[in-house]
Amino acid sequence: MKWIYMIVVLIVAGTLVYYLFIGKQSAPGTPTATAEAFVNAVLKDDIDRAKGFCNQSALSDADRVMERIKAINPDRLGITYKNMSAKPPYRGVMVTFRGNMIPMQLLKEGEIWKIANMSMD
Repeated sequence: MKWIYMIVVLIVAGTLVYYLFIGKQSAPGTPTATAEAFVNAVLKDDIDRAKGFCNQSALSDADRVMERIKAINPDRLGITYKNMSAKPPYRGVMVTFRGNMIPMQLLKEGEIWKIANMSMD
């Protein structure tokens, strides 16, 4: 009986560790990873790299969103990325930090996801 308890505890602990640490990282080549890379580039003040994650239709919105992100300067640990629904072929990602939300729609171009449009509340 003692072994059963130990196995259950190990399974629960492993699941907890996964969701707290490993599960928070975006898989490369996903819409969430593109949104995360965009925000990280803005926080590093690498505007050219950040614009590289956007397609032509999102560039006008990108300038306003980047200015707001830089003005707020959120803590990287306080930023969350959640998938949201969008009409196909788009994928949606909601970026939140310090009470701000950036809804993004991404479109796959070849093998990479590009931000097609975004806004900020």
